[in-house]
Amino acid sequence: MIKRASLYLRRKYKRTILLLILLFVLAFSLAVGLSMWGSVNAAAQDVERRLGTSFIVKMPDNMTAGPFEMIELNDGTKEQTYVGPRVDQQLVDRIMQADGISSYQAENFTYACVDEINLIEGGYASALEKELKTLREDPDWEEKKPGHMLSIEDYRLATRMTTIYASSSTELFSYFRTGAFSLIDGRHVTSQDSHKVMISDRLAEKNDLGVGDTFILRMRDWKNETVTGKCEVEVVGIFCVNGYQPINDFVFENDITYNWILSDFETYLELWNISDQNYYLNYEKSLYYDSVTFFVEDAERLDEIMAEVQDLDVMDPVYYTTVRDDTMYKSTVEPLNSIKTLVLIAVAAIAIGCLIVLCIVFTMWIRSRRREIAIYLSLGIRKAEILGQFIIEAAVVAVAASVVAFAVCQPVADAIGNSMLSTAVAEAAPEEKVYSEEELYELAVSGDTTEEFALDSGTYAGPEYIDFQFGLAEMLILVAAEFLIIIAAICKGGSFIFKLQPRQIMTTLS
Repeated sequence: MIKRASLYLRRKYKRTILLLILLFVLAFSLAVGLSMWGSVNAAAQDVERRLGTSFIVKMPDNMTAGPFEMIELNDGTKEQTYVGPRVDQQLVDRIMQADGISSYQAENFTYACVDEINLIEGGYASALEKELKTLREDPDWEEKKPGHMLSIEDYRLATRMTTIYASSSTELFSYFRTGAFSLIDGRHVTSQDSHKVMISDRLAEKNDLGVGDTFILRMRDWKNETVTGKCEVEVVGIFCVNGYQPINDFVFENDITYNWILSDFETYLELWNISDQNYYLNYEKSLYYDSVTFFVEDAERLDEIMAEVQDLDVMDPVYYTTVRDDTMYKSTVEPLNSIKTLVLIAVAAIAIGCLIVLCIVFTMWIRSRRREIAIYLSLGIRKAEILGQFIIEAAVVAVAASVVAFAVCQPVADAIGNSMLSTAVAEAAPEEKVYSEEELYELAVSGDTTEEFALDSGTYAGPEYIDFQFGLAEMLILVAAEFLIIIAAICKGGSFIFKLQPRQIMTTLS
């Protein structure tokens, strides 16, 4: 059978060359597709191992369960205050005892004034300018304006107020992990730091600040606008905001990411205590976290570890929620998955198309060999052996086609794959938008400020370039796919052999 197949391929070399071209197209297309799919899948798994190994523990957004107590304030009134369980260090230490958790990142935030430096101007600065213009035109405006509006001094105070984000390790802060922020000078803030901060490059440039410089954070009483406390901080790192955030009259200074100050928890606790002492009479809340992200060593065990944590006796579901940290999926895995989907569709379409073409080709080819088939049958050769010979002929040509396809597929896969990657990442990046006053007003009225206020950053944290490789697994899949297509096409094209006798083949097909 092998000798007959070899003899036929040599004698009918023109048909062999034609079949070689067809099978090369099939092998090349499948090789490129498999190389792209395998490499992109490996990149996605690498991202998942790097970023998808965490879960978040926090309190419910709307805490309605008690206990609550009436706490006396400094002005003599009382306020109902939640005094129940919190996400504190004691809870964190208990969760860290779970097997498989490697580290954590706790965070919280507050607001403070920066009188010595100038913030990137936003909505409050714009409102202040309008107020001053109105006051110049109408000196009695302050007395006449509605009571719900802020005073000019309130606006001035708001233009100096920004958000202080405290982190146990800014290196693990979500914006740094996803690539929205990147360290460009100095170092990160750690849990061992005291009165250390990081600021954005734009804020540093605006105020001529650098690593090692200091400034003062002040807590103020909004009622009488007096300073209730302050602390001096040192800049140890400068970060760059990699994404795009629209800044306009409806984005206020404390919402502008370039104005954010990232601090250690000792600084945050000092500011927090100043605020409490100014607000409450004889009550001071202990330190707690807004949320804590826990990182596991093995991504495959994430669900198992989350279930174990949820079963801890300290994890009352009334007070705590545990959710998978899907920060990366929104910006990193989706572009990679979109490439995988496109490649899968293309490979499937090519495989189906090649199957149809090969069915036609092999049907014509086998029918043109009807006399040869009749002779084989008359010599007592089984029909299955005849089809086996045809499969061997095609397989020999397929092997040659695969070798050539393998030699040229990687550069092509590399070029096409990285072009698709660049396009997918660009499409996932935010579009810089210019909002009209009508659009801004509608957003403000509806309360739908997510698009406008959010850091619409290129938080893509995956590879910018992928080295597309055609490995052993892809080779085995390619060989198996080719042979299945060839066998299916030959069996379809030669199915008539099993229906006719030698004499019928000679007479019916002549």
